[in-house]
Amino acid sequence: MHNYIFGDESQLEFFRDETELTDEDQDTRNERNSVYNMKREDYWMYPLIAKDIRKVYPGVNGRPPKVANSNICLKVENGELFGLLGPNGAGKTTLITQLTGLFPPTKGNAWVGGYDIKHNLEMVQLMIGVCPQFDILWENLTVEEHLLFYARIKGIKPQNEEKQVT
Repeated sequence: MHNYIFGDESQLEFFRDETELTDEDQDTRNERNSVYNMKREDYWMYPLIAKDIRKVYPGVNGRPPKVANSNICLKVENGELFGLLGPNGAGKTTLITQLTGLFPPTKGNAWVGGYDIKHNLEMVQLMIGVCPQFDILWENLTVEEHLLFYARIKGIKPQNEEKQVT
């Protein structure tokens, strides 16, 4: 199986679809099969399900496209503590940005509490929290202005923002 990924319109890059990789370990293969065998109507029972999440960034300045996530499949059970670990460049931040809606996946989908990131992103964002690896504070905003900004991001109704912040 092969996928074609388009960078800009003048560039066509060829990528092998990595679901065929033979070096996938048995635990990974088992998790992928478990996700594939799930019934769609049961997705709401899991805090997180990722099915073939893939992100390819287009090539720039003559460089080839960059595969950041290659067909991630996983499910997190209720009550399970899930940690996303790996070396620099492994795609952890890219996966988080896809789950939270900052960037869409190139392929695949994920469900947070049964809501999918492609069609129900607003509900997903109400159910998920992220502690970023860098401070996301602006020098020109007060503490109150930061809290009002984050209240708006989290979907607090405008008439309730002041109450939530104070």
